[in-house]
Amino acid sequence: MFTGKSLLIVAVISLVTGFVVGFYSVQLNGGLSKEQAEKVKNFFPAVPEMRALSGVIKKIDGKMITLQVAESGNPFEEWSTMRKVTVTDTTKIVRISQTDPQKDPKQPQKEEIIKLTDLKTDDNITVEADHNIKNETSFTATRVSIGLGGPTAGFGGPPAGGVPGNLPTPPPPPAR
Repeated sequence: MFTGKSLLIVAVISLVTGFVVGFYSVQLNGGLSKEQAEKVKNFFPAVPEMRALSGVIKKIDGKMITLQVAESGNPFEEWSTMRKVTVTDTTKIVRISQTDPQKDPKQPQKEEIIKLTDLKTDDNITVEADHNIKNETSFTATRVSIGLGGPTAGFGGPPAGGVPGNLPTPPPPPAR
């Protein structure tokens, strides 16, 4: 009889075997046809523009942040995973925290202005710019935010003023 652990091992081996067989099957058959490749691309629309990125701080050197972001989720698109972000005197740096929804249901979060020195290596942050930074390896940030457990290493949601990218955690269900 399979135990939970052995069932997991069988599932992982099956998945790996399936991927390997599928990969070599495509390779032996000469890959996808142009038509097949175009159909597959339709499932992965390109991100036309990015003005915000989320990632992990790898280094802070003066006013330069080295930020590691996730690889593109689209296998047909590539971008640099290491970005150099310059912080200037006009860059707004904030810590976002959740407020008590019972005290102020219209204001689910608050922003506190902080300094660049409050940021540390391995912090997860979101940086915003006033232009498309999708393929830029270095740029100047207009805003840097930390808090509320946003994406750990990918591109962030829309800049401030758009749809909220870091929604607060909903309250727990009532106790029975």
